[in-house]
Amino acid sequence: METLEALMKGALDSFRADPLLRRMTDPEDRALLRRKLPAEDWKALDEASLGAMEAFVRDWQARGLLVEGDPRTMALLLTSHFFLYLHADQIGEDRIDAVIALFARCAAGGLTDVRRAT
Repeated sequence: METLEALMKGALDSFRADPLLRRMTDPEDRALLRRKLPAEDWKALDEASLGAMEAFVRDWQARGLLVEGDPRTMALLLTSHFFLYLHADQIGEDRIDAVIALFARCAAGGLTDVRRAT
């Protein structure tokens, strides 16, 4: 659990520190890019990103490190935490780090508790 939790927090810290990566989740920038790209290119970009996370999930499942379940759903859960910072204004700057840490701890705990079936 600690490894996945640290991975999630570390990835988000890196993401938040990189302005170019942050723009990839900005709703206005995403809408602009979606309008500019052909639909098949937009879908290919989303699939490439999600596909990499899905491969990670499948690998960890095969090694018994993650619970069984739909790898795509788990990949979506793991990538959804990148969007939390978009709600920092609603959450509050004083609480956003605690919310992110709790999300990572809960998600990692649930995904790594191999004693229970999903």
